[in-house]
Amino acid sequence: LGNKLHQQALQTLESCGMKRHVFEATHISGRSLDQIFVFSMYDQLKCTDVHVDSKNGLLSDHFPVFCSLSVAHENKYMKTITYRKIKDMDKDQFHNSLSSILDTCLNDSHGKFGELVSQLFCGTKELLDLHAPVINKTVSIVRQAPWFDAEYRELRKLRRKAERKKTKSLSNLITYKDLCQERTDMAKEKKKTYFSNMINKAGAILKPSTN
Repeated sequence: LGNKLHQQALQTLESCGMKRHVFEATHISGRSLDQIFVFSMYDQLKCTDVHVDSKNGLLSDHFPVFCSLSVAHENKYMKTITYRKIKDMDKDQFHNSLSSILDTCLNDSHGKFGELVSQLFCGTKELLDLHAPVINKTVSIVRQAPWFDAEYRELRKLRRKAERKKTKSLSNLITYKDLCQERTDMAKEKKKTYFSNMINKAGAILKPSTN
């Protein structure tokens, strides 16, 4: 019975993501009673050099267990993104300037077709750079949490969209704050559900046998 409960306890811990590191006897009876379990979702916490001193002179029926623990901080990967603020530019002014470029190209009856296309392309690019210049931004790439799903991703998109409009009106600011709170609540609920599912999967192991 003792061995059965022992195995059930080990299986329960391992099913919850706990990694066992002691496999040899830690008691004079020959049993492995003293254990080291490590839970690390992305292996930031590592347990190495595990050693059981079975020849200790501490006058105890339990053997001391030694190990080395190391914690690695997750590295952030940086990426540079390029974008233009098209929505913020003066569209009427851009339209008038673009019309002027088109008129110049259409009225040039002596220009070759290829030269006119090149002139139109260069003029449009210069105009776009003037009204909506290219912006380079460095962002950090963070590992996604296991409960990060499509629903949560979509809500984050809505929040970022609302963040760009929050200064335009009071109603936009209220909408942004509501979305921030909704995102926080959803993250807590999904995290809770994720770990609850892990525990529920392990729950069947603890049910007493009917045999």
